[in-house]
Order: sequence, then C-alpha cells, then structure tokens
Amino acid sequence: MKRLLSLVLCFALLLTAAGCKTNDAVSKQISLRIGTLACEDLLPYWVAEQQELFEPANLKAEIIIYQSADDLMAAVKAAEVDLAVIDPLVAVSLRDADAPVELLWVALGQSAGQSHFGVMAHPDRGLYELANLADVPVAVAPGTITEYIYERMMADAGIPAEQVVTEDVRPLQQRYDMMVDNQLAAAVLPATHLYTGDLNGMVLIADNLDGEYISMSLVAGRVDFIDALPEDGVQRLRQVWDQAVGLINADPGSYRSLLADKLQLPAQAAEGYPIADYPLAARPDAGQIDAAVRWMSGKGYISIPLAYNPETGRIAIDLSPGGPTPQ
Repeated sequence: MKRLLSLVLCFALLLTAAGCKTNDAVSKQISLRIGTLACEDLLPYWVAEQQELFEPANLKAEIIIYQSADDLMAAVKAAEVDLAVIDPLVAVSLRDADAPVELLWVALGQSAGQSHFGVMAHPDRGLYELANLADVPVAVAPGTITEYIYERMMADAGIPAEQVVTEDVRPLQQRYDMMVDNQLAAAVLPATHLYTGDLNGMVLIADNLDGEYISMSLVAGRVDFIDALPEDGVQRLRQVWDQAVGLINADPGSYRSLLADKLQLPAQAAEGYPIADYPLAARPDAGQIDAAVRWMSGKGYISIPLAYNPETGRIAIDLSPGGPTPQ
C-alpha cells in the first residue's frame, strides 16, 4: 500500500511539474517589432498599445513607421521587424526574394469600403476622369498595390495597356507632397492622404470603391519568427488584435485623435476623418493572393513560380499543377 501511495504521489508530482512547464510556455513573454507605412491599417495595434492590451497577453510590442514599401520590405528582409502590415504584392515580392512571410490575417480589405485607394491630382492639371490619364505619367510605388490598383482601374475604364504610364515615386509622403505642389500629374494614394488632399482642394479622379474590390492590406509575420513562437503565440497576437477591433468598431470616434497623432494628420483632417470598420482576424482567401501572384508574374516582378496556400497562410514555390509545395 505504501509503495502504491508513493507511486501515486510521484505521478501527481510529475503531472504538476508538467503543468507548470505548460503554463510557463503559454505565459512566455513575446517581444516583437511591428512595421507599417503611415496609414490607417495598423490602428487596432495602436489602440492595443494605448489601452495596454499587449501586457495581459504577455506581449511586448514596438511599432515602427516606414516611409515606403521598399523600406519596409528591407526591414523584413533584415529581420528588423517581426510583423509587418503589407499588401499581397509585397508578400509575393518577399517570397520571391527568399524572405517568406506568413499571412496571418487581413488588416483592411475584407469588404468594399476598407483599404481605400484612389488617383488624385492638383486642380490646375485639369484631370477629372481616368480617360484624361491616357499617356500621362501617374506616380505609384512600382510592384505594390498602388500600381496594381491603377492598372486595374485603367483597364476597367477601357484604357489600352500601352497608354497606361506610371512614374516611380516610392515614398508615400513624397508622392502626396509632390501632387499637392503640382510637381507631378497625378498620384495613387491611400485613404488618409486622399482625405487630406480633398480638404486641400485636390481632385479625386477615381478610386477603388466602385466595381470589383481589389485592394487588401495584411498583417504578416516573418516565417522564422512565427515558427519560433510558443504554441499559443499567434493566438495571443490575434486575440489582442480582435480586442482592439471590438473597441474601435464600438466607438470609432474615440480613436480618431490617436490615428491623427500616429499619422501626423493636419488638424482639419484629424477632426473629421472617417474611421474604417475593421475586420476580426482571419486569413485572406486564395482569390486575391493568387491574382496578385499572376499580376506580379506577368509584369516580370518575380522570377519563380509561386502559389498561395490558404491552409498555412504561406506563399510557396509552385513545382506542380497540384499547388504549392509544403513549407
């Protein structure tokens, strides 16, 4: 009997020890750096920072703003950021450059009205519709959602591909400032800059809110970072995002000043800027990612065949008609 009790006690101690190890693993602090452009897409994590939602999930987060998609891509490649807010085309470019990321969830763009982009011009240019832009250089960041959206909008407007001309102005704020100063014909810009431009008397020629919805921003993580996380790491990242989304969608106006401060919006824009309806964390479906892969391939921006696996959220080398290879 004593031997039996001793065995039971040892077994109980082992279970307790195992439980402690499991709890330690679950509660292990995750330090992460999050990269983004100066746009509204990351507002939920700025709210999480303001409302101290990271701490209860044992997350220590630093958010870094970059001036161009190229700068942000370079930071991902150099492992200077762990998560990044990017568009599908940047995700494809990173995989082509052997710096793969896992597409964790959609930041904005699950439905129309989110992830708003448009073409804007100075009023002195006399450009009021897409037909006016045939053979006119329009400023974009090549290989990103700005060029993709512009080409799609021009195609939908019946403008021949050979008459669609773009100009390489990668830094977002520089693109906006040059447009406002009438130093270029027109520019493709995200929602915050379209709103500010409208307040400054600029002309919105067209945007992506009509017809097929074709833009999306994503929260993505470096594959090596994701693979090294504790078992519950991604779940904790998602939970904090969803908590913040709930707060924003319940009272959007409460976070307008926070967004204005992070993006350094002028006072008149900060007072009335419309806050988007943010989606809960969910992986992007295959349609838009595959369309981005096809476009990048057709433009010659990628050198290897790629395909998106919605089960894993990863873009892999496509070696067979059956789909992406496992990663």
